[in-house]
Amino acid sequence: MKNLKELNSSEVKLNTNDVPEELPNQKTLFELFVEKSDIWEFLVDEQGNVVYTNSACEMITGYECCEFRNEKNLFSKIIFDNDKRKTVEVAHEYKVNTLTIEYRVQTKTSNLVWVQHKSRAVYDHNNEYRGRKVCVSVIDEFKDREKKLVEAQNRLKLTHSIFYELVSEQSIENVVRSALYQTNTMFPELRITYATINESGLMQVKYSQNIDDRLDAEGEVFDASLLKMDRGKFYKIARPYISSNIEEDNLLHSYRKHFRRLQLGAVLVMPLQYSKIINGVICFDSREAREWNQHEIKTLSNIADFLSLSLKLASIMDKQKRAERKYREVSSRMLNLMDTLIGGIIFEDVNSRIVHVNKSFCKLFLMDECFKKLPNSASANLFNDISPLFEETDKFIEFVSNVVTERKTVLKKVFKLKNDHIFEMDYIPVFLGNEYTGRLWHFRDVSDEVKSKEELERNTLLLRRKTEDLSNLNQKLLVSEEELKKTNAEKDKFFSILAHDLRHPFSPILGFSEILIEEAETLTSDEVMEYASIIYNSSKNLHKLVENLLQWSRVQSGRISITPELFNLYDIVETCKTVYLVSARKKNIIFNISVPQNINVYADQNSIDTVIRNLISNSIKFTPANGEISIKAELNNGQVLVSVSDTGVGIKKADIDKLFRIDAQFSTPGTEKEKGSGLGLILVKEFLELNNSTLNITSTPGSGTVFEFNLPVDNKSTL
Repeated sequence: MKNLKELNSSEVKLNTNDVPEELPNQKTLFELFVEKSDIWEFLVDEQGNVVYTNSACEMITGYECCEFRNEKNLFSKIIFDNDKRKTVEVAHEYKVNTLTIEYRVQTKTSNLVWVQHKSRAVYDHNNEYRGRKVCVSVIDEFKDREKKLVEAQNRLKLTHSIFYELVSEQSIENVVRSALYQTNTMFPELRITYATINESGLMQVKYSQNIDDRLDAEGEVFDASLLKMDRGKFYKIARPYISSNIEEDNLLHSYRKHFRRLQLGAVLVMPLQYSKIINGVICFDSREAREWNQHEIKTLSNIADFLSLSLKLASIMDKQKRAERKYREVSSRMLNLMDTLIGGIIFEDVNSRIVHVNKSFCKLFLMDECFKKLPNSASANLFNDISPLFEETDKFIEFVSNVVTERKTVLKKVFKLKNDHIFEMDYIPVFLGNEYTGRLWHFRDVSDEVKSKEELERNTLLLRRKTEDLSNLNQKLLVSEEELKKTNAEKDKFFSILAHDLRHPFSPILGFSEILIEEAETLTSDEVMEYASIIYNSSKNLHKLVENLLQWSRVQSGRISITPELFNLYDIVETCKTVYLVSARKKNIIFNISVPQNINVYADQNSIDTVIRNLISNSIKFTPANGEISIKAELNNGQVLVSVSDTGVGIKKADIDKLFRIDAQFSTPGTEKEKGSGLGLILVKEFLELNNSTLNITSTPGSGTVFEFNLPVDNKSTL
């Protein structure tokens, strides 16, 4: 340790005693910088033992500084066993000035962490090697990205190999063999096998890769019926089959001996399917039981997809030349078709390079024979050249930039040129599957069409005005008598509801306003505040009522839907009671409210508010003076049972059904000759049905009526 303190290397200056005395602050900052660094910095002697470390060791390894000082070889112990060989090999180069290596360390909690190890050799004044200064930083995230990149590169290489074989006049057998070979380089510890399925459901092994010292499976016949599954169902669902341990897999019980003879411990099988028929399988297998990771599953799935596609292509193509000839024919026809179109065409590739420009485009923009010069040039240059021809140049350039970025089809976008010509422009991005491959632009001079259309619109408008009355009359004659009755009934219903529900909120406003005017001088300030509060609340409720009626009208026309939400039932009941407080007091009717303050229900608040108001209004109407109205709510089988009962005149059993018939218009005067529309309970029934509830009525003439309905309750609310 003494020698290390005296070290003075031209490359690494760790001896803080060498800092000049006149700069004590710099010395302190240097020590603080090393100790508080997020990078693990430490010194090792000639034998590789740690003789100094900063506190970052605890953050990375979980071991404290004192543990490294007490156990000199602790650092070598925490290196992961699989990485010790490469670190030992590098350690032989200890005299090399600078070393960089990546390996894993095992933390105190047994976690593995990838680190990057950078070190420099330290020499004394006699140029003798005394140890190394080491900096260690965590690179877990980098290694994870590196792993994913390697996996992606391997899959890309496999894909390229399969398609190269496919398009180079190779047989499907060569395609499969190439795929198996490339996959084996990615997973050398696994065997990959390709098998076909014949019409009898037998799987015949065709090719295997990486058989190592296991028995050769080629020629083995695998009977799918032994898997105890319906073969037809298996063909339809076409799902992968994964077994991590064949010995414990009940599905493979009957075939376990065969697998044991072939030394198979785990299998991962993917079906090869096209035209809704499974034509073969591709599978991984392992000697020992193992858990299949996502990389292996995804890779084998990709292979299955590509081989399925290869089988499909092989069934419709004999040779690559045939495909190329067909492609050339189609391309030639497409280009000839573009050249025959009246509209201008620009076709670009994925790199925004022009592939083809037809002759019509050159004529439309007066660009001579641009179709010969523009291919392979950048499309941006062409659009910059033609943009000054447009009346709104900036708008045209902005449109082009936006559609190119969004890659969404835009049709019939109209632009006007400075020469008064009107152009219709189409933008069509071209995709092959989900892959973007280019875009198509279509320009068409629609000046004559626009003028004709405008003239036609003027004539049409004139004709429409002249025939409007006749058309309206003919339309009315086509309406059936049934529809007319329904329309009139709905209209009468709506206006009746307006008269019915808007009348009562004015009672507290007018009543207490009259009291304030006539008895203002004799009222106390508390009474004035109370009456003013009632007037204010009634006005708010009236406003809310108008909005509720508007929503009801929208429900009737199908323009609004019920929106359930969680709300406090007690607040709704209290608000509704306030609306009809004056009416109840005039008949000396007492309200008995038995609704817990903390109970919540899940329903449409506006419609339930209207339901309770109408039921209270109905009870006041048919309850004589000095009567009672009770409003209760109680939990019943996971729902809230709400009831509104009165001591009124009651309803005859024969008349209950008439209450809900719009055509019957059943309505009777109240106990004090109050008039009603006969539609209040109809509104209640409809709103409850929209909230998936029903209205139950129990009534005895002369004794009163009870209205009940259920609402869902919040699981957290308690009675």
